Amino acid sequence: MAGEYAFVMKDLRKVVPPKREILRGIWLSFFHGAKIGVLGANGAGKSSLLRIMAGVDRDFLGAGAGSVLAGLFGAFPVDASPPRTGIVSETGGRTQLSSLFAAAIVLAAGDKARELRKNPAWITGIEHRIETPVLGARDLTTSPSTEASAKAATGGDTGSIEVAEIYAPFTHQQLILTEAIGLPSSTKVNPSGGTLAANPMFCAGLERIGFAAQHIFSRSAGRVLAHATSGPVLQQNLVAVLEGN
Repeated sequence: MAGEYAFVMKDLRKVVPPKREILRGIWLSFFHGAKIGVLGANGAGKSSLLRIMAGVDRDFLGAGAGSVLAGLFGAFPVDASPPRTGIVSETGGRTQLSSLFAAAIVLAAGDKARELRKNPAWITGIEHRIETPVLGARDLTTSPSTEASAKAATGGDTGSIEVAEIYAPFTHQQLILTEAIGLPSSTKVNPSGGTLAANPMFCAGLERIGFAAQHIFSRSAGRVLAHATSGPVLQQNLVAVLEGN
């Protein structure tokens, strides 16, 4: 029964303008305490699904019921043969395990998040936009998709962002992204060193969320931003805003 589950989806659909269906026939249910992951190709709808689960996006067809406040309570690197306790040692947000090949972000909702961590990093906004990667089709010195994602995720308020972890694999992209997001000079950008310090394949964007969340966990910041991109010309851009209690 639905009351037994932490979250339930029934035949969920998501349609974006003009009439593009990005999610169709999603049936999902899981119990409190369950650990779940969402896998899929670029543009498959992973971010859209998570935004619905977090309660950020309520514009969908079908049924979705459960806790609408989702919290990020841990960012744990994953080892090929992890300890039985499921805990790995971290230094400055980076693992000491030499065989690291992936990173994981764990989500929990409402009271469960508070049970697992006293000060969860609450996801208060998240948006993912895509634009063409075709050379010559757009101005590569700007990033409209990042600007749109940031506006939606922050609600237009970037002045209170204390820390921003930006996925900029090339140095000039940090300038483009900082301007597109609208970060003030007071925001600390990439205190972790960013992807120029470490750029693990397929999870560098996810790491940005984890590194940003660390500032909420340590209470060194109350409102932070994380950005992830894909492609050599910033054609996919996700922006997430995390806040403390």
